[in-house]
Amino acid sequence: MKKVLLAFASLLMMGTLFAQVTVTFNVDMSTDSTFNPETQHVYISGSFVDWTQPGENEDYMLTPDDNNKIYTITMSDIPTGEIQYKYFIVENEPSWSGGEWDGDPNRVANVSTDTTFNDVWARLNTGIPAVELPQFSMYPNPVVNNLYLENIENANRVEIYNLVGQKVKEALISGNKLTVQTSDLTKGVYLISVINENGAVKSLKFVKR
Repeated sequence: MKKVLLAFASLLMMGTLFAQVTVTFNVDMSTDSTFNPETQHVYISGSFVDWTQPGENEDYMLTPDDNNKIYTITMSDIPTGEIQYKYFIVENEPSWSGGEWDGDPNRVANVSTDTTFNDVWARLNTGIPAVELPQFSMYPNPVVNNLYLENIENANRVEIYNLVGQKVKEALISGNKLTVQTSDLTKGVYLISVINENGAVKSLKFVKR
């Protein structure tokens, strides 16, 4: 009987270790003003595809929405646990040169169930002189109804994401300060990102009560 129980426990552990999920990756390409959807394609590479060179396998090419703004791919058989990945622009031949940025870091996420990641293309080396964003300030934190942002010059929009990567709110910036209504958000932890036209991003976490 003990042997049977041990064998059953081992099978359960193996099922946990080798569990696989389905993940949808969405990336907003509107932050890269040089991206040409007529001649260029968006690929994903990462630990779950053995870092296949972008452009080498069309199975890893993302498809655009009607406005060529959001590119998406749904991938099954993603192993649970930590994954690393990055998006790439490919024009003619397979290449590593079209990444969101040069070198590290990679995007990192932990997956345990079927999920969707909504990312923003964060390429900084587009050939356009990047305008650095100073670290902005926000208050109060935790927040109930209104979140106040200051020192957000040189930015053109703000985005709020929940902890599974879903964008839940977006607003345009037209000054050095902004008030974001948060009364419609459910309680929890969120990431707020301030972004400029070149894709430079500064982010902070806040708690909604």
